[in-house]
Amino acid sequence: MTSTTHTSLRRGIPTSIAANGTASGVTKKPTEYLDISSSDPDSDVSGQIPPSVGDLPYLQFLTFHKLPNLVGPIQPTIAKLTKLKSLIITNTGISGPVPDFLSQLTNL
Repeated sequence: MTSTTHTSLRRGIPTSIAANGTASGVTKKPTEYLDISSSDPDSDVSGQIPPSVGDLPYLQFLTFHKLPNLVGPIQPTIAKLTKLKSLIITNTGISGPVPDFLSQLTNL
């Protein structure tokens, strides 16, 4: 049985991902849920989705919510998340078309 870890970050996005699929400073267990959101409209989370998010091989649920300063396209490294069942991107500055590489994620 796999243990489930739910991670909710309020002040930033993990920029370092360990080789075993854990986000640096977030959890020691394989990360299956990553909820990056903010209740603060002036959140200091800005820039693009970090490519390192694709280095979480056990990730099943990924949410980016209420992050207006999170901009740019959906990162191609998300295609490496083969266990991903849910990808939610709402109320962000993410722009562009839905990328074709998301069709590779057959569990979505």
